[in-house]
Formats: sequence, C-alpha cells, structure tokens
Amino acid sequence: MVHLSLFILILIFSLSQGAPLPVTQSSALQKVVKTAQEIKIPRNIQGIIDRNYFLVFFIYGILVLMFAFGFLTWRRCGTRSQRATIRRTRPPRKRELVSLLNANELDYDPNYELDPRHLEMGRKLGEGQYGFVNQARLKNRINVAVKRARLPYDPDQQKMIIDEIKIMCAIKFHPNVLALVGAVTSKNSNGALIITEYAENGSLLDYLRRIKNQSTFSDLLVYQGTPPQKTGTYSTGPGLSTNLNFISTADLISFAYQIANGMVYLASIPCVHRDLALRNVFLMADGTIRIGDFGLTRRHENSEYYRINNEEIKLPVYWMAPECFDTRKFTEKTDIWSFGVCLFEIFTLGNKPYAGVSDVSIFLRNNRLEEPIYSNKKIYEFMRLCWGTDPMFRPNFKMCADFFKDHLKLFCDQNYGRLDDKLNLIFEKRCETECWIRRESE
Repeated sequence: MVHLSLFILILIFSLSQGAPLPVTQSSALQKVVKTAQEIKIPRNIQGIIDRNYFLVFFIYGILVLMFAFGFLTWRRCGTRSQRATIRRTRPPRKRELVSLLNANELDYDPNYELDPRHLEMGRKLGEGQYGFVNQARLKNRINVAVKRARLPYDPDQQKMIIDEIKIMCAIKFHPNVLALVGAVTSKNSNGALIITEYAENGSLLDYLRRIKNQSTFSDLLVYQGTPPQKTGTYSTGPGLSTNLNFISTADLISFAYQIANGMVYLASIPCVHRDLALRNVFLMADGTIRIGDFGLTRRHENSEYYRINNEEIKLPVYWMAPECFDTRKFTEKTDIWSFGVCLFEIFTLGNKPYAGVSDVSIFLRNNRLEEPIYSNKKIYEFMRLCWGTDPMFRPNFKMCADFFKDHLKLFCDQNYGRLDDKLNLIFEKRCETECWIRRESE
C-alpha cells in the first residue's frame, strides 16, 4: 500500500514537471515508469496537472492524516475497553487483600479505643528487639494481653503497631483467631497499644515442647511388626483431653483442624498471614486455638527465623514456600505451605523444621521435611500436598479443615461435636464481653 502510494506521487510529479523518473531497484517498477513516460498526454490534461498537482499533494496529505487519526483512535478505544473490563472484574473494596502492604488504606474503628487508665499492667509475657507483651487486667475484670513497641516515640515502631491494629479491626472476630479487645492510639506515655485476648497457655509451640519434656503425651497410633511399624490406624482413646497437662494424638489433630478452620476465615476476608507458624498460634485454657500476631511483614528479633530482603523486611524462611524466595509474593497458597510446616511442628511436638539445613531454598529444590513421628501415612501425604512445587496443585484451607475434621471423627463421633459446641460458645461469650466493654466505655 505504501509503495503504491509512493509510486503514484512520483508518477504525478514527473508528469507534471516533464522530468524523467528516478531509477529504482525494482525492474518491474522500472518498466512501469518507462511505459508511463512514453505515454503522450494531451496538452489540456498536462495543463490541468500543472495547475493542480499541489492540490493532489494536499489531498493525499489529508488522507494520510485521517488514516493516522483513525488508527490512533482505534488503539485508544481498545485500551479503554480493556480498562473497563478490568474495572468490572476488580473485586469490591471489602474483598481487597488485607495485609500491611495496604494497611494505610484500612480504617481504624474508634469503637475499639480504650482509656489506658483502665489497664492494670501485670507480668511480662514476652519481649523482642522491637516490643513487649504484658499481661494486664482490663477494668479489674478480665485478663488481656497488651502489646506495645519498645520505643514509644519511634515513628517506625509506632506505625507498625497502628498498622497491626487496623488489620485486626478489618479481621473482626472468629473463634480460632485472636480477637482484638481494644486499642490505645491517642497520646500515651507507652505509645500505641494493642489489647487482645489473653492466652493462658502461651504459644502452641512452647506448650507442645513442655508436653514433650514432661512426657505426658499419649501416642494413639497402632504399631505392628518387628521393629514396630505404623499401621495408619488409631487405637481407641478417650478423645479430646479435658486436662491439658495430658494430651493425645486426638488433641494434635484437633489443633491442626482449628488452625485450618481459622485460616479458612482469614482466607475468606481475604487476608494473607505471611507468618503462619506455631510460635504465632496460641492455646487458650479451654484447649481452643487462636491464630495471632498479624504484624505480617514486620521486623522480627529472631534472625534464625527471618531473612532480610532489600526493603529491610525480615521473612520467615523456614516456613516460606520456594517461590517466595524469588518473588517475595505471598498468597493463600504460600500460607498453605506454611500450614504444612505447622503440621510438622505439631506432630513432632515442637521440633524445629529443617534442623541442620544451612540454606533452605537450596534444600527445597529436591527435598521435603521427613515424616513426623506422631503422624500416620495419610497425614504425611497430605502434608506433602501442602508442599507441592506448583502452588496451583496445593489444597485450599477448606480442604485442610475437612481433612482434619474427618480424622477427628475417627476417634469418636462426639469429638468434633464437642469441639464445635465449644467454638460456638466462645463466639457467644466474646459478643457478651465486647458489649460489656463498649457499655463501660461510654
């Protein structure tokens, strides 16, 4: 098309000037040009060409501009259509990912604001390089845990606390998620405070290690042969323990189910935890589990667990999916991988994953964690599914919860029913407590 237009222009110009046409590289074009030059054009036509060849060039230029304008308009309309499609398919704001990456866009619910004078600080529950957690009494009635930054006047540490408060406001309440009782964001000598439920038994990791050291765990797996080998079945046991000083395999399965149950809720918000590990899971006095510590991308004092990336953010390398080492992107599927590592911790009573491995990212190229001593083959096979190389083929948390719910029923049909009743009761009590706190604050 371009060559034809160029040829017509050259032809018109040459005929109007009576000059020979330039020699081109194409023999076919040379023949056409020669033939055109040999044609005898009447003088009246030649005069018309002489008078109007500028008009021809002008019209041709207009056509070129119209073509260019039409092409650009078509491209722009296509882009607008694509943008409209993106806007139509974009999830509504309430479904946006909840994490510290967008904490600035989350709102703080002022109904959670409490007067720090109503807090009576107690013993220190834990501390790290960047903060403290204390037990406290709220209005001399209920026990709570209070988290605060180590440096109350450091703007970065204060922002970390405020961001975590916003995330917990967005998460609301679930029986297997550590609940926000209140917060202090106004001027306070201790800086911003996060006030949550108090877990009497501390982290699940510390609890399981205490059970191991006290030798008060009852393994209900059935063994046969010499040497004894796991059969994959369980012996008849008492079911879920009422005394947390003595637990059995049934309790381990209950812990796994409750973590998955809490993560089903978080994934539905959706919220990517990023740091799902037993040190961030807490055990209440009634044996129920709470997932906590929503600092997500915060700094952490334990270099054994975290790696620093270019943005000075420490990451839980022993619980991270392989793709996170390169992309630093976290999704529900990366939380699923972390859940698999939590299962390893549960069914070894708190063993450290990858003990003796210096570089986890290299180890994971061809290896996975070994089968835990207190899990059967089916549980270990499910753990391997959580550690699938392709994230698309890993289960979701609903599948994880259903898997352990079915295992819980293997011991006794009443086990799951009792646990479900207990979780429902927690929800009712939490609603009553929240109403009392708000009423007393008015």
